Amino acid sequence: MSFYSVEKFRIFSDIDTTIKRSVKLFYVFNAGKNALFVTNDDLVYGLGDNTGGCLGLGHRDPSPTPTRILNLCHKRVNQFTSFSGFTHIIVFAITADSHVYSWGTVHPDNCISLVPQEISNLNNKNITQICCGSERILALTTDGQVYELTGYKDDDHRVRYQIAKVGSKSVIKSIYCGSKCSCAVTTEGQVLGREYASLEKNKLLREVQTLQTAESEYVVKYYNSWDEGKYFYIQMEYIESDNIEKFVVNCSQTKVT
Repeated sequence: MSFYSVEKFRIFSDIDTTIKRSVKLFYVFNAGKNALFVTNDDLVYGLGDNTGGCLGLGHRDPSPTPTRILNLCHKRVNQFTSFSGFTHIIVFAITADSHVYSWGTVHPDNCISLVPQEISNLNNKNITQICCGSERILALTTDGQVYELTGYKDDDHRVRYQIAKVGSKSVIKSIYCGSKCSCAVTTEGQVLGREYASLEKNKLLREVQTLQTAESEYVVKYYNSWDEGKYFYIQMEYIESDNIEKFVVNCSQTKVT
């Protein structure tokens, strides 16, 4: 890592020159307000505003001088990535052994982890890249498989991740997530993309299809559904306004056995 590469970023301007010369990997994010870096002796530091606990220091207080991130030291971290939005900021670190650590505030459940936690169910996946977007977190393996990560809070209020394989017949070599879409590049050079709007539409379609199985005198009957541009239409049984109160009463009195 060139000493002059570090010098280009204002956030490093007040750091001791000896430390700057020892930096082998650094990551500046959150509009230049925060930075993570790894030194030649495999120590990992956080520096900056520490927005939402994004530096993994165990608190949300600013860190105007470099502070060691103990959970990441001597783990051979070789990659950082992050994403920040209106309600969340999440950071990932990948080690040379393909282990993945995560911290920050996870959307949408506001799961908060102020120190890096290992995502143990990814340990056997050989993760080589993590990509974060406003709606998706994707992980790429060394053999070209892609997984989607969903954060949640367990019974002990710790952040955990569910993982699900993203179906594709192609071997993927690179992934990207943005605020509006995600895409992947295959080993053949093809670009596969998907808008988040289409993801939500497909989810809605699946939910609407389950309405076809609902058959009861107390359930409004589903007939059809279709989309027209940005609008999605559902055709269902018509109930006159005079009968709505009676319908609701009947539903509330129905006993499921």
